[in-house]
Order: sequence, then structure tokens, then C-alpha cells
Amino acid sequence: MKPSFIRKFSYIVLLIGVACGLVDCSVISPSSYDSQCDKLITELQSDTDALLVKLASLADQINSLSGKDDPVSVAEISGAVRAASFQENVASYDKIKIVLDSLKVRVDALGNPNTAKLDDAIQRINNTLFGPESLMSAHESQGYLDTPTLVRFQAILDAEFANLLGIELAG
Repeated sequence: MKPSFIRKFSYIVLLIGVACGLVDCSVISPSSYDSQCDKLITELQSDTDALLVKLASLADQINSLSGKDDPVSVAEISGAVRAASFQENVASYDKIKIVLDSLKVRVDALGNPNTAKLDDAIQRINNTLFGPESLMSAHESQGYLDTPTLVRFQAILDAEFANLLGIELAG
């Protein structure tokens, strides 16, 4: 009778050990996916796209009215140029910068195996948006951005966001 009891006890101890090991592994090795990072990336891309779409719409409006000298067209061009100006869009750039900085802090705090890759991807987006030859720099120096400039930055940013999401989701 004792061998049966010892065998059952051994199985129970073994099962408890395996269960504890599984629980312990899940605590030590969490998934590197973070839903808050995902939300920040989505917010960052959405805010950036909203700015680019707004500026592209205004650039198209300015372009379509260009050369017209009737009072209504002149007033519409003036309003579109004002709305497309850097000064009128500083708040959008500020919001994008805040989300970008929040994302960087979050990624660094998580310290997952992809942190270096995520940091590089975030830095590329930061440079494209805020660096010396960035969207913001072009906008500030030109007053408002023309359609070809916006299309070029949109293509670059789309590729950079796709890269960032790919790294984050592969985590």
C-alpha cells in the first residue's frame, strides 16, 4: 500500500512542480507585445496622417485656385494658405511630438528584445518629422507645403510606420 501512496504523492508533486514551472516561465518571459505601445503607434500614425491629409487637401485647393484673380478665388486662396501655414499647424506637430516621445519612453521602459530595433524605427520617424530635413523643417521654411512634397513625405512615413509596426508586432 505504501508504494501506491508514494507513487501518487510523487505524481502530485511532479504535477505541482510542472505547474509552478509553467507559471514561473510565463512571469519571467512575458510576450514583448504591449497593447499600450500598439495604441501609441496607432495614435501617432493617425495624427500624422491627419496632418498630411489636411495639408494635401489645402495644397490641392491652393493649386486649383492658383492663377484666378476674382475676389472669391483670391479670398479662398488666402484662407487656404493661412490654414496650410506652419503657424496654423504647430499644435498638430506638438501633439505628434508628444505621442512620439511617449512611445519612446514606453518602449525603453519595457526593455524587450526588440527595444533597439524599435528605438531605431522611432528615431527614423522622429527624423523624418522633426529633423533638419524633415516635414516640419520644410513646412516652416516654405510656409505651406506643395502636393509633391507632401506625397514624398507620406511615402517615406508610410514605409517607416510599416517597419515600426512590423517590429512591434513581431515582438
